[in-house]
Amino acid sequence: MQGKNFIRLGFWMIMSGLFLPSLDAQISQTGNAAAGKTYAPLSYGIRNNLMLRESDLQLQMSNFEEAYFALESAVAQNPLSAEVLIRRAAFKKRFGMVQEAEADLRLAQKINPYAADLYGYNGPLSVMNVMAYQPEKALRPIGVYQQMDDYYPILDEQFSKEAIGTLEFDLLEEAIVKIEAGELPEALETLDALLALAPETAIGYDMRGMIFTKLGRYDEAEVALARAVSLQPSFAIAWYNFSRLERARNNQQQARVYLDRAIQLQDDLTKAYFERASLHKAMGDKEAALADYDKVIKLRGEDYLEAYLNRGLTRKMLGDFNGALADLNKAIEEYPSSAELYNNRANVYLLYGDHTWAVEDYTKAIQLNPNYAEAYYNRALVHLLAYDKISACHDLTQSAALGYDRAQEKLNYFCGD
Repeated sequence: MQGKNFIRLGFWMIMSGLFLPSLDAQISQTGNAAAGKTYAPLSYGIRNNLMLRESDLQLQMSNFEEAYFALESAVAQNPLSAEVLIRRAAFKKRFGMVQEAEADLRLAQKINPYAADLYGYNGPLSVMNVMAYQPEKALRPIGVYQQMDDYYPILDEQFSKEAIGTLEFDLLEEAIVKIEAGELPEALETLDALLALAPETAIGYDMRGMIFTKLGRYDEAEVALARAVSLQPSFAIAWYNFSRLERARNNQQQARVYLDRAIQLQDDLTKAYFERASLHKAMGDKEAALADYDKVIKLRGEDYLEAYLNRGLTRKMLGDFNGALADLNKAIEEYPSSAELYNNRANVYLLYGDHTWAVEDYTKAIQLNPNYAEAYYNRALVHLLAYDKISACHDLTQSAALGYDRAQEKLNYFCGD
């Protein structure tokens, strides 16, 4: 292409406000492949391509002709590099040279079928197709204490209204303590004693149903919970526990019906919103899940920090990376030893293009879990995007050694030369 064409093209880009994004926002911080690393990079005899760096710098300064010449030099230097072909194809595509771009793309895909996604040719989020990206693996259920804490005000209310006597109150409280301690058979014995004394106590049958569900004795759970709601149809917690039974049976639609009923009966039953959010996600309705997590956080956010974590991961699935980052920051404050959380936050940084912070969080995840193959793998992708092939190949090797098949596959394509 003639220089004057680039001048006209550059003028058009400036006037239309279409500026090319940087291929690496962290260039100035990645000059030393080993800087700040907590591992010793191995030498694969491959140097970072200085001409690609030069092209990127020229793009940042809107020197489009110099950027193009740098890309041409990079391809001449290594004509069978999928990375340089994809970067030149992206440049040509953005400047309207569609046929030339497609020619580079076809050749690059023959060499490395993953390069177009990794280097953003297929869109800014196409790297997700290459990443180890499974945020749902980090989703966290609420604990047993949160499942049980709604019983205490009910006991106090019933005792104050003389609906239950002192002995029944003591037996129910004893059963709750045993359930919280994981002593489920002992809790059943306590509830048997309660129901022998007061056979019309709905809360006793409800707790039996909950325990039977936890033990996988679903038919007995159904009998107990049916008895509870027949004795007290407005007992929201019993409907909540009925929903958990149906979900354990994989009857998701019926579980949703029971959760809706529980929330209709008690609109501040936080754990029902939390459970319904989880159910929405399982059924593929992430927007509805997000609304329920919002409700949980509004009602009792500080007591349900799991909601911040799960909302953050749900936002991440929906592409709301700014919202995901805010929630993941909150979750990491509460769970600072969770390698999965650091890996997920690093994924958000990677998708933002913030390579420095992504490497830091992947490294933290690996420190917390030295066998975290997916974190090594994702950190390798960041290094590739930051022109640090030596460190990338080191991490891919580590990931493959830990048994991650995708790492071995990428190792062959990205480090085979």
